[in-house]
Amino acid sequence: MTKTGVPFDQVEVTIIQEDYPPELLRQQIAALGTRLSSEIRGLVIEHKDLGGDRPLRFLRAQFGAFGIADAATGSVRLQPVAQAFAGAPDPHAVDAVALNVVGMTPTAQTLRAYANDSAAVEGRWNSNPPFLEYMVVLRTQDPDKIEIPDSLVREAPKEPAPRGGEGLPTGILAAIVVVGALAVGALVYFAVLGSGSKR
Repeated sequence: MTKTGVPFDQVEVTIIQEDYPPELLRQQIAALGTRLSSEIRGLVIEHKDLGGDRPLRFLRAQFGAFGIADAATGSVRLQPVAQAFAGAPDPHAVDAVALNVVGMTPTAQTLRAYANDSAAVEGRWNSNPPFLEYMVVLRTQDPDKIEIPDSLVREAPKEPAPRGGEGLPTGILAAIVVVGALAVGALVYFAVLGSGSKR
């Protein structure tokens, strides 16, 4: 690997569906790199097992990417993430993406909540340890129809969420309940393990 000096974020993706194809995840991560205009570095995809009475096997990927979050402006590029994972064939269609940006503190421009015909977004900030937590529920599987702003939208969202939680005034718990009720599809848990880079 050639060192370029560009601050890449460390990214971890977990698919909450036991039989999700590794090659499909590889294609989605490549699509993410294309939409971010970022090189994907050090990609590792492997199965992980959770023990217990009902053992669960899930798929996890780790890699480096640039341009998901900008700590200076407080912006998070949810749109390319959602677009990259939309459009998978049944029974592996992704219905929701949970994205955590570890070590990032929101600014006045950080997106709190947003909804349109293509997606519904809820965000929350946790202060200790600091991280931004987003839930994105996909309302379409057509990637080109998904539109999510990188930062705060001044007009009121079409579906305002109840206020609650710490920091960002959103209803992330309601979004999680919706995801838990999904009968089909997969949940993508997306963790950016950096402070958020800037160009």
